[in-house]
Amino acid sequence: RIRRGMRDLVFGEPGSIGLDFEEPTETGNTWRLRATHPPASALKMQEGSELVAINRVRVTERTPRSEVARRISSRPVSLTFRLPKSNKEVPNSEIFPMVVSEIVVSELREGLLPLKTAQPPLSTALQKHQEVKARKEPQHLHQAARILNSVQCWGTMPGSTVPAWVEDLRVDSPLGKQWAKTASLDLFAREPGLLFRVLMFCGEASTLCFAGRSCSTWQKLLLDTAQRSSRQLWSWVLRHGQSISSPQRPNFWHWCCRSGEAFLAEEADSPEESLLEAAARCDASGSLSRLSSGLGGAAPSLEVATGSMQKLAKALGLQRLPSKVLDGLLQDPWHCQRLWLLSDAALPWLVMQCRYFQVVIAAHLPNLFRHMMGEGLAPELFYCRWIQGLFQGCLSVELQLRIMDHFIFERSLKIFVKLAVAIFTSLEKRLIGQDIEKMMDLIFDPKVWEIDDEQLMKETVGVKVTRSMLKEIQ
Repeated sequence: RIRRGMRDLVFGEPGSIGLDFEEPTETGNTWRLRATHPPASALKMQEGSELVAINRVRVTERTPRSEVARRISSRPVSLTFRLPKSNKEVPNSEIFPMVVSEIVVSELREGLLPLKTAQPPLSTALQKHQEVKARKEPQHLHQAARILNSVQCWGTMPGSTVPAWVEDLRVDSPLGKQWAKTASLDLFAREPGLLFRVLMFCGEASTLCFAGRSCSTWQKLLLDTAQRSSRQLWSWVLRHGQSISSPQRPNFWHWCCRSGEAFLAEEADSPEESLLEAAARCDASGSLSRLSSGLGGAAPSLEVATGSMQKLAKALGLQRLPSKVLDGLLQDPWHCQRLWLLSDAALPWLVMQCRYFQVVIAAHLPNLFRHMMGEGLAPELFYCRWIQGLFQGCLSVELQLRIMDHFIFERSLKIFVKLAVAIFTSLEKRLIGQDIEKMMDLIFDPKVWEIDDEQLMKETVGVKVTRSMLKEIQ
């Protein structure tokens, strides 16, 4: 409970959160950090930092002191501080994601019900996880068998050996005209399951590209990803095979975003102007305008968003992201405009993304989840911070690009949920039993994680997250 004129403020156990209240000044009252506590440590704040925001805890003057302590201890208290002027200036690109993460986690705790093991959505996630654990065959073989079975179900046209997929050809398409003229197909086109099996054996995304461009028939089978089986084949190769090579990646992303022509380098304005122009161009509902007008024309997340965009372009070996790729990423279903807080719908959307992660980590790592929550440390805090930067700084450049391949092709943020759970899985033994300070020291320092890229990728694809599961959580 905060009272005006109070010299010391303590929440919960004595000394757990200590603030000094200064005398009122012309600029208003000021609280300053006196003792280290979890939220301040998570924000890397120092003693003497100025308190500028505190999350809402619903109490009244008549609320018993024991009830106040119970409500506050039931979830992490979210505080936001400004560094003392004497300290070294911290760039907005580092502070802003942390502050946003604290706001998002605070909204999640207040707006959504606690998870219960016997009730959806956690019960559904637990069931999916147990099914995967009980499966005896390796996951990549199980998924490969499902893809081949789905292709086999295509079947043939009644009374002939012509594959049924030919019926879907448009008469005016090049392949439709060719079929009407010759009515002949090669062996692999007649037996697409055989073609899929050979390409799985090769296990290279580049081979899929070359094979799809070799003839119009294979282009229909491999590059027309409107077909569910073709998308599954691509996803399987990206997960378990060799990913796209660096020179091919810009064009691959361009193709995934369904931007007609091949990528060409282009001249543009400054990165900030390019990003804002792209966001305005893709924002049919005017959410960016509403957000900026509510903030006096400012876009506080612009520096963070531009930094993420530039780092991504640098990893690709480009000066900036192609405009059509950027346009695609800002829109549905990638939602980077919300991810980078360039929309007035960003906050509730981020809250739901953190809820997805909360459910999945509680299902996959129940012991770690309970330990962190018992220490007053919300794992969603780190996930929210990581996804704002697309996990830059947490992974090697090559692994980050492989993760982005999945994100862009699969058109879903579920790969980030799986990646975050995989990181916590790799760190679980080093986190269990540690106090909050030691856990944060480890999680905030990726250099000491010592996680092998291949092992982390293997852990990532092994996490069970489906679109139907996410839909149920929502």
